[in-house]
Amino acid sequence: MKGMEEYLNVREVNLSCNQIEKIEGVSQLAGLVSLDLSSNRLTRVEGLQNNKHLATLSLAQNRITTFSNLSFNLQLQTLDISGNRATHQDHLRCLFSLKNLTHLTIHHSPSQTNPLVTHAYPHLLQSLKEKCHSLDTLDSQHIHDYHLQLPSNDNLPP
Repeated sequence: MKGMEEYLNVREVNLSCNQIEKIEGVSQLAGLVSLDLSSNRLTRVEGLQNNKHLATLSLAQNRITTFSNLSFNLQLQTLDISGNRATHQDHLRCLFSLKNLTHLTIHHSPSQTNPLVTHAYPHLLQSLKEKCHSLDTLDSQHIHDYHLQLPSNDNLPP
């Protein structure tokens, strides 16, 4: 992602499917509003602190375990963090500081097994409803109509 500084007025960047392992150079794009880093090899969220105008961010399908550095991006409205490796609600605590967040995707498919969804989601869902007043959509469903689809106990071994 070197050489991005030549494009200071760029508002949208799509870097999906590029095998990127580290976020570099994007912080110099001060006017950046939309960034797609999905389907890469990212393990951490870093280098986005200066992107104060970032409203849409996709980090889907990476290897990220915690999203704490997103608390700097207070203008985020749409965030996709599905398909990552966060396994505990604490790994998503920073979401509570994103007061403008209206659309959040944590999990795309109820058929996938995701420890965060099956173990922490009920508490996370309640916390999101209580603390993220602007949140309207969670996983493509209206937040107040959201029904958690957990695997049934019938499918568990005896």
